Amino acid sequence: MRLGLAGGHLPYDPRRVDATLAATLRQLGFSGTLVHFGYDSGLGPAEIDRGACRHARDVLAAHAIRIVHSWGFAPTLVHPDEDVRRAEVARLRDALALAAELGADAVLTGAGSNNPRGGYWPHRENHSAGARDRLVRSLREAAQAAEELGLAIALECHVTTTLDSPERVREILESVGSPAVRVNLDPVNFVGDLPTLWDSGPLVDRVFAALGEFAVSGHVKDVVPEDDLVVHLSEALVGEGEFDLRRYLTRFERELPDAWLFVEHLPENLVPRAKSTLDGLLAELGIRPREAA
Repeated sequence: MRLGLAGGHLPYDPRRVDATLAATLRQLGFSGTLVHFGYDSGLGPAEIDRGACRHARDVLAAHAIRIVHSWGFAPTLVHPDEDVRRAEVARLRDALALAAELGADAVLTGAGSNNPRGGYWPHRENHSAGARDRLVRSLREAAQAAEELGLAIALECHVTTTLDSPERVREILESVGSPAVRVNLDPVNFVGDLPTLWDSGPLVDRVFAALGEFAVSGHVKDVVPEDDLVVHLSEALVGEGEFDLRRYLTRFERELPDAWLFVEHLPENLVPRAKSTLDGLLAELGIRPREAA
């Protein structure tokens, strides 16, 4: 595997990427990144300063760090209004064009949600046949642009969205039928109940059985139950939760030895602790991460 960082030290403004940041990432042992340029700007992907993006790419490259993934600008690919859905697909196409400028391999995107408050927030319609069909249609429409650019669309799955189980994600990928539509493995996102949390090893095996052949990358994090009603599960730092990370890391290295594994969803001050724990787990398992290709 190759180790990358999503979030953490990485700014949303590409103009803030400088040699000091790049050197810090290298010191932490990362050789790849997932960037969210423009995340807090209100701008669409077509409006992001391309010159600033290319400069950020070149600064990182000078320190042997690749921009591997760029975000998809949160399209709602399951939107029930057809005009809105088409506009969301167009935004994903623009995100792919931006990723190409960055030299990225893929755009990471979720399905979006029928809940207007957030793309990963729950809604009963997310799990309907209609949402599934709209997602397949959206991905087929975006896939042509990805294929032309030589990029992948890496799907970010979650139990609250239409991409709610490994088996359903596989069925959607097979229905789309494009080599450009792939998946980012994040098995913690499939933990939706306490029995799965307490015994997550079988879930890891299900994820690789259903999606290993479609995977281009993965995320690594942990998950904990909170003392609250009714059931509350929250992300946690690597090694500080209940997830079977040893099985996940072992399977990832065995089946995806050249793929990228990203530490994600952490503030800058917690990244070193998570990375140190991850390094310890990898050393324990005899896994030596590779450098950027």
